[in-house]
Order: sequence, then C-alpha cells, then structure tokens
Amino acid sequence: ALAFGGGSSQIAEAQTKAAPGLAWKALENGEVLLDAGLRHDRNILPLEVLRDFNCAAAVPLFRETEVFGVLAFYDKRAD
Repeated sequence: ALAFGGGSSQIAEAQTKAAPGLAWKALENGEVLLDAGLRHDRNILPLEVLRDFNCAAAVPLFRETEVFGVLAFYDKRAD
C-alpha cells in the first residue's frame, strides 16, 4: 500500500488479514463508502495502525465502467 501524510508509515507497513475492509467493499460495489467508526477496518488492520484515526473514506477509481482501484483516506476527525 502507498500512504502519505501523518501516520502513513503505519498504514504502508501494516500486514492485513484476508478479510474485506472498507476499500475492498468499495472495490466490489463501485460506491464511495464512509466509515465514521472504522468498524470495517478494525477487523483487518492492527489496532496500533488505526490508533490515531477515527474515520475513513474509500473512493473507487473507474476506467469507463470498470473499477480498477480504490483510494482510501483516513482522518483523526470522528465525523
């Protein structure tokens, strides 16, 4: 994973479990998803990675009608 900004080194180096998190769901559904409690990613990312974050958004990337990737954003704000 590529990550930039505060706390990015923990995300880039994290080992995830093979379970669908927020980005995976956005990839499957092709919809922008918001997670104000990180309930989706708390199941797959280590808690020490997420300790500085309170919310996330996953934005699918399209080429015509096909989703080819997802941008995930994490933030300290709870809203």
